[in-house]
Amino acid sequence: MIERLVATRLILPGVLAVFGVVFLVLLGNWQWQRLQWKEGLIAKLEATAQADPVPLQKALEAGDDIDELRFKRVVVRGQYDHSSEMHVWTPGDGGAGWSVLTLMVLDTPVSIRAGGANDRIIVDRGRVPDAAKEPKTRSEGQVDGLPKIPGSANFRMRPTISTIPST
Repeated sequence: MIERLVATRLILPGVLAVFGVVFLVLLGNWQWQRLQWKEGLIAKLEATAQADPVPLQKALEAGDDIDELRFKRVVVRGQYDHSSEMHVWTPGDGGAGWSVLTLMVLDTPVSIRAGGANDRIIVDRGRVPDAAKEPKTRSEGQVDGLPKIPGSANFRMRPTISTIPST
């Protein structure tokens, strides 16, 4: 039998075919495991998005790992510091616009791990069209007092290009 395969030069293609089939089975298995992981991740994010918001400090105290808190629904209360409003250009289907980021001074400082108490957070207040970039053109959005706002937590533990010092 081997002599016949050698004579017809089928050994190398046969060995390559066996290795190819084994490789494809392993790739399929890897993709199946990846699918299971991704579906679990999506289910976890959907459950997090449906949960009732909890106070930010309570969410921080309950979580062992900061990555577990990403996108957790939280509620905060504080005073917007409109003088620190920042704008980030964002393209969109309706034309160019600006994401409005505003510093909020929390009424109750929160502690993130051993980093000490933080009394300020950055709130993404949404997107406005180019014509409404300046705060004076959208006075209804310049909230005074101590608003209580729900949102999703998104922690960045690495330094970023731009930082705002806490004073």
